[in-house]
Amino acid sequence: MDSTDFITQRASYFRKLDEIRLSGTLIFYHDETWINSGEEKRAVWVDKHGQGRIRTNQGKGYAFSITIIIDNASWHREVTDDTKPPQRSWRKQMIANWLNDHNVLYADDISKAELLQLVYANLSRKKYKVDEEAKIYRINILRLPIRHCILNPIELAWTNMKTYIRDRNTKFTLTEVNKVAQEWIDNLDATEATNYVNHVKQYEATFKKADMFAERIEEELNDDDDEDEYSVFGADTDDGDGDDE
Repeated sequence: MDSTDFITQRASYFRKLDEIRLSGTLIFYHDETWINSGEEKRAVWVDKHGQGRIRTNQGKGYAFSITIIIDNASWHREVTDDTKPPQRSWRKQMIANWLNDHNVLYADDISKAELLQLVYANLSRKKYKVDEEAKIYRINILRLPIRHCILNPIELAWTNMKTYIRDRNTKFTLTEVNKVAQEWIDNLDATEATNYVNHVKQYEATFKKADMFAERIEEELNDDDDEDEYSVFGADTDDGDGDDE
């Protein structure tokens, strides 16, 4: 059985995802991969010039709601400077400055450890740089549950693309790899892409069913434990009554 953290993350993710789908929001999945022979990193939501290619409307006066689903890579979780918490490695005065900037009062003779405790008690909600950047373009960010790349259909695309490259890469140069990769991308049609998404939806349904089953079993086991405790308590009480007689 998965940990409570994983189950909680999945439940929250699926609930938000269901709401997004029901609202008719345009959903874009994001992921990265590397290809051998040069280790070229390819991102899927910007072009070669680093410019975004996602439009927030279709030129007809109607704005679509857009959500990008991303993973929990470290570069996706970099917090903004104003919500970055002080670290224990900071000098005492730096921590004091942080408290001053956040209008937190403290005694003059307070220790560094106590300053850090005040920091932890007054931390604001984390804001992530990628989320804040997306807001500029009226785009929402939804994160996959940790260690659940299986819920990203792009992972299936990467697997098939790399298989295609391995079968056709005979020159073992970055130029050749790039050429074959682009060839695969150009041949990717809507039917295959839809199959990737539908495959992920099957995984989603499996996770939901499994989590509901695990919750039901856990509840039944807890009920059995309660009954056993009650039975033991009742038996002890009966024995005690017999001794009194």
